[in-house]
Amino acid sequence: MKLAEPKQGILTDGILKEIIDDPRADGLVFRNEVCDRSLDHMEFYECVFENIEFTESMKECMFVDAVMDHCDLSNVDLRNSLFRRVQFRNCRMTGTDLSGSRFQDVSFQEIQAGYINFNGSRFTRVRFENAVMDHAGMSMCEQKDLEIRTCRLEHAEFFQTKLSGVDLSDSEIGDLTVTPESLPGLTVKEEQAAAFAALFGIIVKTKTY
Repeated sequence: MKLAEPKQGILTDGILKEIIDDPRADGLVFRNEVCDRSLDHMEFYECVFENIEFTESMKECMFVDAVMDHCDLSNVDLRNSLFRRVQFRNCRMTGTDLSGSRFQDVSFQEIQAGYINFNGSRFTRVRFENAVMDHAGMSMCEQKDLEIRTCRLEHAEFFQTKLSGVDLSDSEIGDLTVTPESLPGLTVKEEQAAAFAALFGIIVKTKTY
């Protein structure tokens, strides 16, 4: 699957703490900053965030053609936000709340994201790669063209999320929470299939030679 890349022109330096009156930021790069103020309802277009530590709420934000590189969004409230053509690279997202958000052409690469919350979100052409997302909440989501590559999803929850077209065969997925309607069209490897069967009380016999 090919994702649309973020579109970016010439960037100028910006400081998140100095964004006060204008709810929209265009073509700015933010570097090496602790953002300890709320950014609720902000709109970011063609912006880059490098080594930013976010500590306050960012609810109902819009990120279009954006890159987050080596940022810390741990436990940040990003509920009901929109992400279009966004890349998350090497970010810390432990406990980040992204529930009810929409993602289109978004990639998550090398993120540390235990207990991340995507419940009730919508994914369209989204890729997770080399991500650690133990105990992730991905229930009641809608997805089209969702890729999960070499991730760790121990104890993750996919309650009432249809996983048709998703391939988990090269990921670690022990003790998932799923519902029967989640499974049609999901690709797993043989030993994973036995674990899914056990979830629903099915005993799988293997031949002995």
